[in-house]
Amino acid sequence: MSKNQRLPSALLRATVSAAYPLFMLVIGAERGLDEDCLLAYSGLSRAQLTAPDARVTIVQYGQVLSNLLRRSQDPALGIELGMRSNLTKIGMIGFGLMSCNTLREAITLGLRFIPLRVPYFNVSFNVEGDTGIIDIQEALPLGKHRQFAFEYLMVELRYIYLSLITQGLPPQFEDASEMWFMHAEPDYFEPYRRHLPRCRFDKPAYQLRFDARKLDVPIPTASPETVRQVITHCERELALLGVVDLPARIRALLVCGDDGYPSVDMVARKIHMSERTLKRKLHEHGLSYSTLLAEVRLRDAQQLLTISGMTVSEVAARVGYTNRVNFSRAFRAWTGLTPSDYQQRHLQSTTMA
Repeated sequence: MSKNQRLPSALLRATVSAAYPLFMLVIGAERGLDEDCLLAYSGLSRAQLTAPDARVTIVQYGQVLSNLLRRSQDPALGIELGMRSNLTKIGMIGFGLMSCNTLREAITLGLRFIPLRVPYFNVSFNVEGDTGIIDIQEALPLGKHRQFAFEYLMVELRYIYLSLITQGLPPQFEDASEMWFMHAEPDYFEPYRRHLPRCRFDKPAYQLRFDARKLDVPIPTASPETVRQVITHCERELALLGVVDLPARIRALLVCGDDGYPSVDMVARKIHMSERTLKRKLHEHGLSYSTLLAEVRLRDAQQLLTISGMTVSEVAARVGYTNRVNFSRAFRAWTGLTPSDYQQRHLQSTTMA
């Protein structure tokens, strides 16, 4: 049995955007490193990396990365690479993000399609009080490159966030943002402190934390038509790659618009499945469309009760409940509190803070 045959199949599928190893070559060239040496043992060529919509396996990307780290002898490379990130560098998804109406919509779109960029991470988002939290976990064991990979992605996400909220203005860090790292503060971190928000090390999770009040501030470059085109393109890519967390994709699609939440048929069409196939695949996960919809409606209700200023009746109507009593019953089953109690507790905690 060959070495590759013993590797998990997920590592051998071409799921990583070629933009990442190609960027490694650019960084290597700046440092006088030979391109052939950086591609050694990866089975890749520059021609392969520059082909339209090119992708490589996680093993190939890891080999190029190992070559660069070994030859550059720069342990801070992850931070350096992350600081060079911007919306245009991440391709089609970047154009989609800058075309969203608000940061909240941009985060939803970004989480929906992050497997197209870095399939070896699981990224989730939630709001706790006035704090928006992007939580990052490894989907596959990252081994010796774990610290590099987390530093790269977290700093990259930070700079993309800045691109969205500043629209080209100089970075300003007095917005109480924080970056949490599970590993200890490295010796090489000090020179980068002034370029980043407050960083906390030895924390229980890898997280980006920011002021949730920014979530609904309009993005000046919003373009609904561009967002629709990006979504269509990226959904096709996901379908071709087959790297799909189906429940997560459906949760990301369940966004309440002017006409309420999308129907199961609408969701099925957006992910290029028949309604019957979608229901069958959800059943294989022990889920149903109605279960996911109920979950999303109640989570949306939690956010609206804490940051929107709406009354309980207005929140109930917004998330699709025509009867406030039914809404209160469902909300209490979900959180253990009535909507009024939940809202009051949040107001009290905010006042005390």
